[in-house]
Formats: sequence, C-alpha cells, structure tokens
Amino acid sequence: MMIMLWSVSSLDYYLISFLLKYVPGNIYMNTFVSTSSEIVATMLAGFVYELFGSKVAFCLSFSVSAIGGFLIALTSAENTYLIAFFVLLAKFGISFAFTMVYMITP
Repeated sequence: MMIMLWSVSSLDYYLISFLLKYVPGNIYMNTFVSTSSEIVATMLAGFVYELFGSKVAFCLSFSVSAIGGFLIALTSAENTYLIAFFVLLAKFGISFAFTMVYMITP
C-alpha cells in the first residue's frame, strides 16, 4: 500500500509541476498559486493527519486533487482566474498527500 501511495503521490506531484507551463492562463499566476497552495498544504498536513488519521486524510487529499484536475480539464482557456483556482485545488491536494506519505514512512 505504501508503494502505491508513494508512486501515485510522487508522480502526480512532479507531473503537475512539470506540466504547469502548459496549463492555459497566465503562467506567473498559476505558478504563484501553485507554490502558495503547496506551502499551506505542507503546513496543514500534520494537523489533519493527527486529527482524522491516515485513511481519511489520504482520501480527502486525493479527492481534492482529482476534483481540481478534472475541473482544469473542463474549463475553457478564457477563465484564467478560475483555472488558477483549480490549479490551487489540484496542487493543494497532491502536496498534502505527498507530505503525508513522507511523514508516515518510518
């Protein structure tokens, strides 16, 4: 199970960062939003993990990331602020999962 969690969270984390330049909208705004959401997710990961446990926290983080990714794919290129918000959701969720996998590995 840990191998799967590591693989999925690592692939998604680095793939979102790598493909961020191809997301429609302003690259500077998307990068700023992505970095800001990563900082917040890293700070909150420990608290949520202690509060809810690993199963609920991972389900929550992967769900947030999947919703953000699907909404990025469904949004038109003209809505730059909406795309930036969906980038925030996707990066927040996967940064959250990546930090939790890192924390709970002995």
